[in-house]
Amino acid sequence: MTVRPSLAHTRQYGADMATPIDQSVTAFARELAALGGGGRSKVFRMSWWSDKLLDRAMANPAFKTELFRFVDVFPATSGDDDVLRHLEEYLAGDRAPRLLRAGMGIAGAVPVLGAKVAASIARSNIERMAEQFIVGVTPTDAVAAIGALWEHGSAATVDLLGEKTVVEAEADRYAERVRALLVALLDAAPSWPSRPVLEADDLGVVPRVNVSVKATALAPKLSPLTAEAGIHQAKDRLRPLLHLARDRGAFVNVDVEHLDVKD
Repeated sequence: MTVRPSLAHTRQYGADMATPIDQSVTAFARELAALGGGGRSKVFRMSWWSDKLLDRAMANPAFKTELFRFVDVFPATSGDDDVLRHLEEYLAGDRAPRLLRAGMGIAGAVPVLGAKVAASIARSNIERMAEQFIVGVTPTDAVAAIGALWEHGSAATVDLLGEKTVVEAEADRYAERVRALLVALLDAAPSWPSRPVLEADDLGVVPRVNVSVKATALAPKLSPLTAEAGIHQAKDRLRPLLHLARDRGAFVNVDVEHLDVKD
């Protein structure tokens, strides 16, 4: 999205005519226009606004935490008012970008329309953010996206959403999804073009295919009180994946876990 500088020529009311909301909207529009001049969409159809929001998030650990907490809870929200309430709770504090705080103020000043607009923008931009990190719903989708990244000179490790498991059947399902992803990537990778800089480092050959797993997704009992049983569960489901990776030349990356099970 490009916001052209000409949009900055917003009508300015006299001080005696302008209401607080007029002033807020005008200031917000002028700042967007000034910052957006020359901006261009980037990776995966990301809008300029989403891209700037992500830039700010990655540069600010506190805001990044709140942003991803909001993205995580967003699917469970029920209606525009609930979305706005969560936006204000997670993203309207002093750590948030000034433009975002201004937008929350405008939404609050126009309760019905403001909530609908804020919720609509949130949905749109969360979808765009998801496209930055989620390469597909199926292994076929993922293969196409990872292959395109490879062609453009980027290697990747791929992991699966839905890593929390609480029963054995979920852990079995997760292990099978990882296996299917591995097979799909391994079947496709030989046809990818040669990329020497991605395929070797100072220690030797670097596999084209790299998937990430969490041990806790393979083991419902992997917790401090049932650690021994959980470790056995994780081993039983991890070994077949490691054998497949060894036999066909892939890399399995074991993700860092949360603090209580990391050791």
